[in-house]
Amino acid sequence: ASVLVVLLATALCCASRAPNIVFILADDLGFNEAGFQNASRGLITPHIDALAREGVVLRHYYTHPLCSPSRGALMTSTYNHRLGLQANVVIWYTPWGLPLEKKLLPEQLKELGYSTAMFGKWHLGMYRREYYPTARGFDRFEGYLQACGSLATHESPCCDAPDDPLNFTSYICPPDPAGDYRGYDWFQDATPFAPANGTVSTTIVADRAVEYIETHSKDETPFFLYLPFQNIHSPYDCSPESYALFPPALSEAQRVIFAYIYELDVAVGRVTAALQAAGIVDDTVVVFASDNGAPFETGVMDRNTPLRGQKFEVWEGGTRVPALVHAPGRIPGGRVVNNLVHVTDWAPTLLALAGGTPAAGIDGLDVLSTLIADEPVRREVLVNINPLCDAGDFVAPKAALRVGDMKIVCWCYEIAGIANGTTTGCRPDPSNPGLWPQLYNLTADPSERINLAAELPEILAALEARLAVLALESVEPMQPYPPYQGPSYPCASCPEHPRTIDPAQPWEAWL
Repeated sequence: ASVLVVLLATALCCASRAPNIVFILADDLGFNEAGFQNASRGLITPHIDALAREGVVLRHYYTHPLCSPSRGALMTSTYNHRLGLQANVVIWYTPWGLPLEKKLLPEQLKELGYSTAMFGKWHLGMYRREYYPTARGFDRFEGYLQACGSLATHESPCCDAPDDPLNFTSYICPPDPAGDYRGYDWFQDATPFAPANGTVSTTIVADRAVEYIETHSKDETPFFLYLPFQNIHSPYDCSPESYALFPPALSEAQRVIFAYIYELDVAVGRVTAALQAAGIVDDTVVVFASDNGAPFETGVMDRNTPLRGQKFEVWEGGTRVPALVHAPGRIPGGRVVNNLVHVTDWAPTLLALAGGTPAAGIDGLDVLSTLIADEPVRREVLVNINPLCDAGDFVAPKAALRVGDMKIVCWCYEIAGIANGTTTGCRPDPSNPGLWPQLYNLTADPSERINLAAELPEILAALEARLAVLALESVEPMQPYPPYQGPSYPCASCPEHPRTIDPAQPWEAWL
């Protein structure tokens, strides 16, 4: 204990000033998709691996299983069922955004004297300008406001890659048969930035990050630099040069994914090289993590192995992802942490390092002692409580909670007074009700193959009771159609974004 006290004191009070913070967020990077997670796969990620080798690897790091929910949790330190993000991502045409009453991490850091910048993906609402990143605490923003789009032409929304994934720089997604929602989605601050058209988002994000570090490295005040990359969200594209690095024995889809990951690593290497050139490595905390697990894709193997499931799901493969912290001036490196850490924990932990105090009423915990000495701080992780059994972006099972080694998984979860629910508790799959709820020991069975519900009824009942307590804090889930978040939602009668037939037309705030 005395050693931990010394290490905590060193981290919190013995540096000349609060640290710079660089938060690198990969998109859809699976548990098995970085060299530091599995060196035998043939991945080429030397720069990310170096951060892991010199820093702290978080083996039991959890997030929410989808983009907007995980990003909302990161920014607010709040579980997604308390934000309205337990069932869907923020759809591009829906008048909804991360609640304005929530003070976001960059806003809190600015109060401590930080300069703040974000380059990359937002995906937390933009129907009014007060939901833009520059209105939520970022001094500077360049990137895209929606979920995804073409990698170089920056046309939203999401689509598949072109037939030739190596020839994509002028590719424009075709219209959706259900309606043409396309629009240009690359902005500087609050203004569409047409010159980005034709340049890959990975390159732009790295360029802006390097420029920012060079400009602000000599400032007397620290900076917070948030870099949510497009890699490796679909559409899956890469340069021919990156593709050629991987053996022809792999499927084309596998080579493209590996190359896409490699290009992310190159960008990360440019960021870390800029920190080194500026001489501020010891004054900077670097976090690298994925926003959620990887989706299954034809021809791409073992993305989340050995974990079960994928993005959209509460199985481990959807919610347990690669993560590391590199902070040589504050957190001893060269270690692996096996205690629980959740995406909501970043804000209170980074604020502690910055000399601040987290907001009240949050779900995140200050896990600095976990990062420094693998001391257990967090005992439970709520994966999700989703009451929309037959709708939404998440795939069943839709509710799960881990407490210690044990995890309960429910096919769905009904909540009295929420989404027309009349009772509170796990709902079974109507086609096979005897299978639910399920119970797993994740230490003995990380792949979630042995259902222990029948053998351990008391533990199952205790976890069900805990889920019921957490469910009481639920708000109505956001949905992509009126009234969007229940009849009392202030914008329940607001119009959706107007349809467009011009993919070059900027897709920006409409209210």
